Amino acid sequence: KPDDSNKPDDSNKPSVPDNSGSTNRPGNSNRPSSSDDYDSSSSSTSTSYIRQETLTNSEQNRVSQAASAVFGHSSMVSSVVKTDTGICITSNSGDVIYSKTDGSLALNEWGKVGANWYFFGENQKAAKGWQQINDKWYYLDDKSAKMITSWKQTEVGTWYYLDPVNGDMKTGWQQVDGTWYFLDSVNGDMKTGWQQIDGKWYYLDGVNGNMKTGWQMIDGIWYYLDAANGDCLMNTVTPDGYTVDENGALVP
Repeated sequence: KPDDSNKPDDSNKPSVPDNSGSTNRPGNSNRPSSSDDYDSSSSSTSTSYIRQETLTNSEQNRVSQAASAVFGHSSMVSSVVKTDTGICITSNSGDVIYSKTDGSLALNEWGKVGANWYFFGENQKAAKGWQQINDKWYYLDDKSAKMITSWKQTEVGTWYYLDPVNGDMKTGWQQVDGTWYFLDSVNGDMKTGWQQIDGKWYYLDGVNGNMKTGWQMIDGIWYYLDAANGDCLMNTVTPDGYTVDENGALVP
């Protein structure tokens, strides 16, 4: 097998995405919140916000009531988006809530607005950052709260791959656009360098993480990685007739 000195230091392995504030597990996703989610008698002071003209007077009143209950005042509304199932309301500070057609606010459930998905938590606001929902991890944008899909790089430079449709964090081997990557089985972070997986050694590009195949010079030594599966050949003869030792290194 490749010299262990080339193996990444386990001390650098990232921890599981921060679960602080991620206790918002959904109950019945179709259950509307109770009618006392906000005080229907709260002030509906007239304010101006983006796309206000798309709402009826009754809907504008709903927006004012919801904003007063969650944001503190109806004047905190920055914009709205009306959908078939309700009204998405965004505050001046970037918080997002969803007033459903029955007048209740979304609670512990997913909501779709246009092409974007949000998860509304215990406080009725759209969650942000890493969230564990139904035993799966998702990343919701730190500013907009929209569910992120595909590749996501964190501030510290770590890459994760989130399902392009459902948004859940992927682990293990994943083929993306015809290229193989290995994502940590627990944390989901993209691996690079030498990795021993199921008893075999693989080399993943040190920057991009893509699985290497064929002849590769690594730290000044030639190795042959299976052309199809990527595993390092050891103590054998390569398909083109060269001998590699028990560590996979080319024998001079």
